[in-house]
Order: sequence, then structure tokens, then C-alpha cells
Amino acid sequence: MLLVAFWLMERGQNDPLPTAAGAAQPRSVGPAADDVLHDSVDLRGPDVRVPDVGAERDGGLRLRRNDNRPMFLMPYALAGWILAPLAGSLAPKIGYRNTLRIGLVGNLALIAATMLAVNSPWLLFVLVALMGVSYAACAATALNGMGVIDAPAKSPGILPGLNATMFNLGASVGIGVLSGLVAKGSPDGATDPAGFTTALVVATAISAAALVVSFALPGKVGSVEKI
Repeated sequence: MLLVAFWLMERGQNDPLPTAAGAAQPRSVGPAADDVLHDSVDLRGPDVRVPDVGAERDGGLRLRRNDNRPMFLMPYALAGWILAPLAGSLAPKIGYRNTLRIGLVGNLALIAATMLAVNSPWLLFVLVALMGVSYAACAATALNGMGVIDAPAKSPGILPGLNATMFNLGASVGIGVLSGLVAKGSPDGATDPAGFTTALVVATAISAAALVVSFALPGKVGSVEKI
């Protein structure tokens, strides 16, 4: 509702913040759609779902909370922090879209593999650490770079701002949808991690959709950097 109200209000301005023509372009819609899709699963998986599996006393790994989040979140964050500059330096050479697709293919494979590792803490540890490479380093860096390069000259801040908004929207959707599936499939006292598995199946499907959308992203003629 707020988005519609904002759009209607800006339509009546002489100098609107987002122009209808600019916001409707594939280079604006595509990255925004990819942001929503892959942030809803790829960010929420390592941050929320995997630690939930680790902390679950009945259908999970029964890890102590002091061990749980450092075990899964720290390697993910460190991998992204260390390798994001490398991905940022390679993206203009091999193409931002190719870098994004490499990350999304990795995410898809890793999330699918996570379905087989809900009872193995060390396998989950490895998979989540690798997600830091595929998501935090490759996919997120590529999308952020495309937001800057593809931004219209008259409104250079629009596309980065839109991507940031879609990032938060995707994270919110991911928490709501995946948490609901976990709560429904693995209620308190359940010994079967069926809810976590169902959430990961849905996450895999959404990751596949994000990969498909990435092939619809347009290039940019005349750009110094390879899109």
C-alpha cells in the first residue's frame, strides 16, 4: 500500500524521484527482482534457518547456543568479507552478469545440498561457509555493482536505492515465508526436521527462479566495464 501511495504521489511531481520510464526498464526491474528472490532465501538461510536447525532441541542438532551461531555465521561472514573485494575486481573483467550467475548457481547447489545435511553439523558448517563465497562475495557484489553502473545518468542514486530496498524486502519475505514453513512442519516437540526440509525445498525453488531471472538482465552498450 505504501509503495502504491508513493508511486501515485511521485507521478504528480514535476521532478519525480523515480520516473515511470526509468523504473520500468529491464535494467531496473531485473536486478530488483533478483534481489528480492535471492535475498529471501540465500541471506535468510545462513542467518536464520541454519542456526535454527542447530539450536533445535528436538528435531535439530541440539547444539549449545554459544557454539551454534559462531559455528555457522562467522565462517559465512568471513568468507564474504575476505572474498568480496576479489569478486569486485573480477566482475568488470568477466562480466557482472556472469559473476552474478556464478554466485546464483553456487547458491542453488549449496541450498539443495543443505537438505541432505540437516543432521550433520560439520557438513552444514562447510556448506554455509561456501555460501559466504557464492552469495556474500559473488552474487551480492555483482548486484551492487550493476546497481551503480546501470543507474540512469539523471538519477544515479535511484537504482542503488531500489536494490537496497528490494534487499530488505527479500529478507523480510524470507523470514516470514521460511519461518512459517518451519513452524508448521516442525512444531515444538517434533523430532522430525520436516519443517526445515520443506523450507529448504522452497528456498531451492526460489533460488532457481533467481537464476532464471539473471538470464533476462540486459547488457549495457558502450560501458567501459563488462556487464
